Amino acid sequence: IRQQLKPDRKVAILGGSTNVVGIGFLQALLAQGMLADVDGIAVHPYRSVPEGLEFELDRLEASMEAAGQARPVWATEFSDDFKRPADAAPFLIKMIAIMSAVGVERAYWYALIDQQWYPAMGLFDAGRQTKPAAAAYIAAQTLLLRSGRAVRLSTDDPLVRLYRFGNGRYVMWGAPRSISLTAGTAWDSSGAPLSAISSIGDDPVILSPDAQWTLGSSVVLADTRYQYGTAPFAF
Repeated sequence: IRQQLKPDRKVAILGGSTNVVGIGFLQALLAQGMLADVDGIAVHPYRSVPEGLEFELDRLEASMEAAGQARPVWATEFSDDFKRPADAAPFLIKMIAIMSAVGVERAYWYALIDQQWYPAMGLFDAGRQTKPAAAAYIAAQTLLLRSGRAVRLSTDDPLVRLYRFGNGRYVMWGAPRSISLTAGTAWDSSGAPLSAISSIGDDPVILSPDAQWTLGSSVVLADTRYQYGTAPFAF
């Protein structure tokens, strides 16, 4: 159950502010009645691998429901300590797709400008020049989010991730394989048009609403990233 700001408030009051999605800590706050005093729950889902975040956010949602009533979740910081600035663009698009699909209310990239300790996280460098993260940020705003929330679509292969934003564009990534695009257009995670596309992999591609494609089979038999938390599980 989603709820707007309380009538007597002009600003949102958020609780939690955990670095990562700290379910145990948040459950302790929920048990103390935090939901009665806040408009939303703040989390900072820092991580190196976006895949799997949905399980944590679903568990947070279930914990709030069990405590009485779900509040909107705000990702008031998200990012990673990237080795290269270029790594930020695919990460940002993946995170936006996953968070949008599970109902995160708002999300804020960290950081605006590169810092001494985190030189590959900024939307801008110290000279105020845009970086790959900024290009992906603009792509998310203009190519994806304007069409509405993302929905994760089922595929015949658990090693492929596919999301659609409203009735608009798709985002796809997964274990490496060939792709034949028979209709539509494609963009990379920075929003740059792709003149041709013959394969997909861990870096997401954005596909136009009219896109039609055929995927080849992957040489990967199993992948702990893409199959984490899915059936069957045995040992």
